[in-house]
Amino acid sequence: MKEGYIPKDQRKKVLMLADDIRTHSGVGNMAKEIILNSAHHFNWVNLGGAVKHPEAGKAFDVSPDANAYTGLTDTSVKVIASDGYGNPSLLRAIIKSEKPDAIVHFTDPRYWVWLYSMENEIDNVTVVRLSSDEIAQAIQGARLFRRLKGHQLENFKFSTVFVDPPRAGLDNITESFVTKFDNILYISCNPGTLFVNLNALTKTHAISKVAAFDQFPWTSHLETGFFLRKKELLDT
Repeated sequence: MKEGYIPKDQRKKVLMLADDIRTHSGVGNMAKEIILNSAHHFNWVNLGGAVKHPEAGKAFDVSPDANAYTGLTDTSVKVIASDGYGNPSLLRAIIKSEKPDAIVHFTDPRYWVWLYSMENEIDNVTVVRLSSDEIAQAIQGARLFRRLKGHQLENFKFSTVFVDPPRAGLDNITESFVTKFDNILYISCNPGTLFVNLNALTKTHAISKVAAFDQFPWTSHLETGFFLRKKELLDT
């Protein structure tokens, strides 16, 4: 059984906003990799966009293909084709019918301006704009921020941190701060600075999963994703 396997009827359902995973676009291919490599842990619905989509408005159960790829027998992967990149009415209809537990937006945000105009409809997510060192200060109680007015950080249980630093990698302060979390999801576009950061992070955390995406062939640039977990929690 694949590590981390969860029975189909116990999985959370995730709605992926991206290109149609059946297309061969860069975004479509990467979204497909994310879905197929976590189909043992989540049930997926892909709002699949494409310019002048020939199958717009139709829904497709691609679970048999996902089963064949993953070796599982109970994946749940659905594609809802969209002409262009969707709209508020379509998204509301999908949320109402599919009832996802989470939404992942994985594509160029320039074509999804309409999505961010809907943020006032979301009532179970807290969004705060702070720099990495300000976040550290806020969580550690070292400083008060007007931007956090009305938000009580002590009421949140932070167990996972997601970092996607520039090519320079994580600075020393942020590098030290993220080791306080149980889980670290690190996205990198520079193998050199990634190596430096991992040398530090692996003193407290172990690398659990890795994914690499060669978006720029014949160059030194490589998109990678690392999931690290605290060594003391590996058996839990």
